[in-house]
Amino acid sequence: MKKNLTLVFILGAFFAVNAQDSKTSSPASQEVKNLDAAVVRLFQLGKYEEALPIAQKVVQIKEKELGKDHIETAKALRNVGFIYYFLNNQKEAEKNFEGALEIFEKLTAPTKEENLLTADVLERLAYIKYGFGKRESMEFFFEKALLAYEKAGEKDSLRASKILFSLGNLTSAKREFGKASNLFEQALAIRVKKLGEKHSDAIDAFSSSACVLKKADREQEIKRIQETYFPAAEFENGNLIWLEDKIGKDSKPVENEVINGKALSLPKPPYPVEARRLRASGTVNVQVKINEKGDVVYTCGAFSSVNKALIEAAEAAAYGAKFSPALLNGKPVKFSGVIVYNFIAP
Repeated sequence: MKKNLTLVFILGAFFAVNAQDSKTSSPASQEVKNLDAAVVRLFQLGKYEEALPIAQKVVQIKEKELGKDHIETAKALRNVGFIYYFLNNQKEAEKNFEGALEIFEKLTAPTKEENLLTADVLERLAYIKYGFGKRESMEFFFEKALLAYEKAGEKDSLRASKILFSLGNLTSAKREFGKASNLFEQALAIRVKKLGEKHSDAIDAFSSSACVLKKADREQEIKRIQETYFPAAEFENGNLIWLEDKIGKDSKPVENEVINGKALSLPKPPYPVEARRLRASGTVNVQVKINEKGDVVYTCGAFSSVNKALIEAAEAAAYGAKFSPALLNGKPVKFSGVIVYNFIAP
């Protein structure tokens, strides 16, 4: 249902333009208005396959009436791209998004709305490229999307913070930990400002920044970030601990509970080649966060003092773990814990 609402919203902005244009109505513009209404109705019913040929017909009319390089043609191509996206036809989605992007990038003086549309298309293409295994392309499109958000005056938006966070994960995977930390901190600053310091998205950005700083041997910087954005908390054992939660309690650092035994499935990490050469061994405690569906959405083993390759192998394996959703008053909630992996040198 969330996808339905998202797409209706995206197409809705496009329809509003057509409705306004229809005051000076031509038969073609009236036809487009009717077709748009049909697409919205079909999407609300979840009938994506029926909506597709209608949306494609809108593209054909736009190209004929306004030209292949017109901004309205770009919007129509973008909408077709989204339809293919929801139909899980990523190749066709990519083709239509790229067609829209080619037109957007030819604009000499784009408006704020057009810059936002450009940023959105670039962001969607980034995810599609990632799905095709093209991580470098994903990074390229994300960086261009950030520039488009900046041109639109939205560089401090939550959408921009999402891209910054994704770029942080990409650069961290390449062991560019210093760069990753900077990206996570930029995302953190936006989220604290927009959402507040106790929002889970802000805490996630901090946790990710702290994790890569530890990996970069820049652990002393974690305290600066914590004091800047979370002055009412302390950082202990890889976790933010709110001072108000410690009142009247033992001052001993709080540690996450080991949750290996609670996993429905717990893949074993392979012994990495890099660690094998050194005959490295040891225990990795991976801090994890689990969403309402029981999927692991965050891992960090940086606070284990063993070989980095073992830490990375453990983190990757932890993402494959599956848990039963935790319930609070009968409703699924997020939770966190520690998964412990023991590596013995072969």
